[in-house]
Amino acid sequence: MEELIRKFIEHLEKDERKSANTCQSYYRDLRQMSDWISSSFGVDDAAVYSGSNLKEYYDFLVNAGKSPATISRFVASAKAFFEYLTRQGLILHDPCTALKAPKVIRKKPSILTEAETVKLLSAPDEDNKGVRDKAMLELMCDTGLRVSELLGITLSDIDVQKRQITVPGSRTRKIQYDKKVNRYLEEYLETSRNALLGDQKDEGYLFLNVSGESMSRQGFWKLIKKYGKEAGIGTELTPHVLRHSFAAHALRSGKDIKKVQSIMGHSDLSTTSGYLNM
Repeated sequence: MEELIRKFIEHLEKDERKSANTCQSYYRDLRQMSDWISSSFGVDDAAVYSGSNLKEYYDFLVNAGKSPATISRFVASAKAFFEYLTRQGLILHDPCTALKAPKVIRKKPSILTEAETVKLLSAPDEDNKGVRDKAMLELMCDTGLRVSELLGITLSDIDVQKRQITVPGSRTRKIQYDKKVNRYLEEYLETSRNALLGDQKDEGYLFLNVSGESMSRQGFWKLIKKYGKEAGIGTELTPHVLRHSFAAHALRSGKDIKKVQSIMGHSDLSTTSGYLNM
């Protein structure tokens, strides 16, 4: 199982370009599942996994008091893993077909007001780091990108002439961004990026840290918390707050809901419609 799990994680990293955090979560969930099923049933071969094996593990998580969110994440990990194995011809039957995630009661997401968004976007300085941060924040607030998508953008993914980003993944999509955002991106590309890169080998990622390497998820979280504090924003600022804010503001301004769905990369329109009354 270990070898198959590692092949799957490699597929997520290279082909679907999932974030390191997502890949670690999938790996942890699948290892815990395989260890438990191995010790409980002596089953170590994915080809002989059964739906009842997985249901027993599901019930174990429930009885252990795991939260619906944790159990839902396991179900998502298992479904993606066995679907991949089936697609690759490594197993004949998918044992996850009857496995269903529990309902997760979600809190209404926090969003920024338009005034708070303006303050946030005005917070970065005009030095090399500030130019980079301004470009990142403007792009995220204008497109609703996930943080993993923002940090995974490469130079080949962006077309400043067309003002368009190609977002790779299981559902590759192209996103148009505003002229104003393009000005900040061009400034960053023409000056600050090279300064940040220095003597480092260029790996091709759009946004770099001060060491000339790709910006990390943790690094970006620290930045937005810093700017949120400087802008006097009371809401706990996270990348998800910026994504939620984009969706709510776009729909409030009259943008077509299916267009917003496409931009956000939602597979279900009901997910997008949840922002209509925010």
